[in-house]
Amino acid sequence: MLLRLCLSNLLLLTVSVSSFTLNFPSLNVLKTISTSSYQYSIIDDEPSVLPLSEFRAGKTSSDLIASQVSKSSSYNATPSKRLKSTASGVGAGLIVGLFLSGLEFGSGSPPTSGLYIGLISGTLIGLNNLLGLRVYVMSPSEAKNRLIQDYGSGVLSGLVLRSDVDDIKGDRCMTCKDGERIIGCVDFVIRSPRGSKLSREHVHLKNMIVDESYRRRGVGRKLIEEVEKYTRKTFGTTLLSLEVDDDNDKAIGLYRKSGFGEPESIGGLGSKSKYGVFVVGRSVMMKSI
Repeated sequence: MLLRLCLSNLLLLTVSVSSFTLNFPSLNVLKTISTSSYQYSIIDDEPSVLPLSEFRAGKTSSDLIASQVSKSSSYNATPSKRLKSTASGVGAGLIVGLFLSGLEFGSGSPPTSGLYIGLISGTLIGLNNLLGLRVYVMSPSEAKNRLIQDYGSGVLSGLVLRSDVDDIKGDRCMTCKDGERIIGCVDFVIRSPRGSKLSREHVHLKNMIVDESYRRRGVGRKLIEEVEKYTRKTFGTTLLSLEVDDDNDKAIGLYRKSGFGEPESIGGLGSKSKYGVFVVGRSVMMKSI
């Protein structure tokens, strides 16, 4: 009887388990993309500076113009907003006039000039706002030039130097592209040992940027490797240096993995004489190549 009961329970358990559908979560396989599939190259002509500047800015020249147009439209959406903007302009001019008048009065002169300046400037600002010109909207060429000046002037100056006097010390930029899209870049410059404890010319890295969607794929390390190969072949340099914020643990970790030594502070006593620079909260890291 006991044996029959046990067999019955075992059969019931077997049937119950077989009626379940066991669902296992699908595993997300991390796809490692080889950095060798990207193109690494030096910026060597002026037209290439604009795409670099747009990558660094995170916006195109068209985006910049659209932002100005949107801001201008918000100020000029209704007559009441224009009138309010006009009043603000007149008020700003009058405040300037009162300030200048106070200076004149304090020096013993009649405050008439300050009042005239305030009245004229306030009127001009108010009229400008009334006509919907409070926000200046750039032309396409102006927007492109603004991006280059703000984000690519060093590289552009380096190109001009090299074309004029064959100066090897001008800024250069190594870029990484996925197709036609820039996904990473790093500037570098040849530095002389003057003002530094380093006894030979070396390559100084700066301004490394990698697109957020391409991070943790080895792009940063590969950019450094490409700079090493280029400068060793082109200039015969055997040393790299860079500066990093003391609290930027991720960057320090990347540079360590790339073969750089431990950070040495440039914000302490004696750092000016050792490295030719003094910056609180930053360190220098070096690597022999």
